[in-house]
Amino acid sequence: MKRSLKLVAAALATIATMAGSSAAVYADSLRTVDGIKYLYSDSGVNKGKYTGWAKASDGSRYYYKNGVRLKSCWLAVNGVRTYYLRNNGKMATDDIRIGGVNYSFDNNGKLQFGFEAKIETVTESNLILYLRGKILNNKKLDIFWDSDTTIERKNKSGEWETLPFTESSYAYSWSTPQIRLFVDNKPNETEAGVNIELLYGKLSSGEYRMSRNYYVRNTLNDEITSKTLSLEFTFEKSESTSSDALVPESSGAGDPVFPYGSMTSPFEGTELENNYSNISAVIGKDVYTSADTFAYCDISDNNIGKAFYYYSQPYLEKLVNGKWVNVSLKQQEYALEFGEWYLCYIEGNTTKPNSSRVKLMFNQLAETITSGTYRMVVFVGDKRVYANFRYE
Repeated sequence: MKRSLKLVAAALATIATMAGSSAAVYADSLRTVDGIKYLYSDSGVNKGKYTGWAKASDGSRYYYKNGVRLKSCWLAVNGVRTYYLRNNGKMATDDIRIGGVNYSFDNNGKLQFGFEAKIETVTESNLILYLRGKILNNKKLDIFWDSDTTIERKNKSGEWETLPFTESSYAYSWSTPQIRLFVDNKPNETEAGVNIELLYGKLSSGEYRMSRNYYVRNTLNDEITSKTLSLEFTFEKSESTSSDALVPESSGAGDPVFPYGSMTSPFEGTELENNYSNISAVIGKDVYTSADTFAYCDISDNNIGKAFYYYSQPYLEKLVNGKWVNVSLKQQEYALEFGEWYLCYIEGNTTKPNSSRVKLMFNQLAETITSGTYRMVVFVGDKRVYANFRYE
């Protein structure tokens, strides 16, 4: 059986040709004989089994070696993994997940970057996402993550339905420092937590899909492209299911324990604060009223350029008879269950203090806030900082 394929454009003889060489081989046609593709001259002379790229009428590209279309494999240019051929042989020109690694290609099929992403731990209340950069072919790109996470559940019809947010989801902090897949063009490895119970309530048994945004910035022109990672997982609830392993330990005073005392900064070129006495807090307003739904304060490191860790969930204390008394939150051990340690830093900053803002929603409190003197309590490293205000 013979079948002819008229070339839409010149047949490219080698991978190097597609990568930029001008040594293209021109031919009138490629013909398939008994499943093998041959190159024929203008006069109909068979020049042998074809090796090189072929472009179909729909623009798709395929690669042949000795007349056989290659499938499900990589092609390297100068020893660098560059092109990927899907299971039908079609060259990848978008995003594709291969062996647990997510790869991104440009419109010409060239690999831009790749990273590993997997759900490491799931309980009814929490999820831990593991991220690690794998390969960065385009050194001009900066890839970083958002904290915005969506959870969907598969219904009985096999369709995905987004879980509704809980009334407490307002307390979730969206100010997570940007997680970068590569730092100074070198792979970076990190974990990101999702407080499922706070956002959606506790999970029941079922099939789920987590989606999280990430961004690709071209450092030459600051153009940013948004992408979404989606990972499916199954959760089976049992009596032994517990989120305790993901809850920070509590000291006798109920404070979150600072777990990073012996750590260095995870970002090359960023110096980590080693004296948390240098951190200060400034309240957003001296007086809050019933018209306000939350209080906030800005925390800053007075050591220029130093990065520091802080806890996302502040406490609140009220001055009663000359003593500071803790004001309870709605959920027992609320701050310990839903707070997270964040690293405050600005990449490359050497001229000004690093700072961040933390909020306390008044409807998180177990009791209605009344007139009096209060202070927000923010945990920075192994110390506390305070920001006083009046409520009238």
